[in-house]
Amino acid sequence: MPSTLKDKDEQTLLLARELDDVWYFMHTLSTEQTTEILDFLQVPQAQPDMETLQALVHGYVHRIPWESATRIIRRAETPSLSDRPRWPTEFWQLAMSQGTGGTCFESNYAFWKLLEAIGFQGYLTINDMGETHGCHSAIVIELQTDNGNDTHQRYLIDVGLPLYTPIPLDLAQTTSAESEYQRYSIQPLDADSETGPRRYQVERAPHPRPIAYTLIDTPVPEESYVPAVTADYDQDGLFLDTVVIAKLVDGVMSRFSTHEKPYALEFFVDGERTTRPLSSDLGTAAQEIGDHFGMPSPVVEKALRIIDINQM
Repeated sequence: MPSTLKDKDEQTLLLARELDDVWYFMHTLSTEQTTEILDFLQVPQAQPDMETLQALVHGYVHRIPWESATRIIRRAETPSLSDRPRWPTEFWQLAMSQGTGGTCFESNYAFWKLLEAIGFQGYLTINDMGETHGCHSAIVIELQTDNGNDTHQRYLIDVGLPLYTPIPLDLAQTTSAESEYQRYSIQPLDADSETGPRRYQVERAPHPRPIAYTLIDTPVPEESYVPAVTADYDQDGLFLDTVVIAKLVDGVMSRFSTHEKPYALEFFVDGERTTRPLSSDLGTAAQEIGDHFGMPSPVVEKALRIIDINQM
């Protein structure tokens, strides 16, 4: 895979590649861990094929939330930046035991290591959202086609947004896919991939912001991805000042955000938004939020109180 490291001299690059080997083995899931995760996702038979890929995405989005609460707590309680990330083994352990999740960099990394352990071929990417560069991660998976030739089809996978189904990629034309909850289209933005990175516009509907992000279809090796995960906990990291939790609950996309005042649970069905007010008492509201999303209420309350203190 081509490196995305820039402005590195040869000695530093060599060191990064040596560290990449260390990171690879540190973050690789064992056979026992992989089996436990597959049981949790209710995917008993796992082969590197489309059926398994769809089942894994389905299992993830119905069980693991997109949430920033654990990141906020981790940053507040962990002085050393390098100790803040939750690497794949810990991420999965907490997801299975506490019902927590994460934002894109950690969640997509954990999901990628699961796919890798099963035998899928692909790579991580780091992408742009609007004018913000390098702020969102995703995965590209390559599956062999059934046409009898030795050809492969690439698919975009993103549990860190999330996208609810794999979406095919084709540099020559717009592609589409549909899940039970959203429709997707991916439009190529570069006709000539030889002159630079392949870029695609990822769109979703129904959604108030239909343009999700620009996929930069360039493989990002772990020697570059791991520092990006760590940097996302620094002062410029995203969602460190706002508690956001989003998850499919009983087939309905539910969301909580401290941006919405007074606090309320939000529900989205066919593009329509409804709300349910939460208690004005922070502890009671945390209990209501935790019960709804299947997360420990003390975790939710701690994150809410950190945000309250920081905003005083």
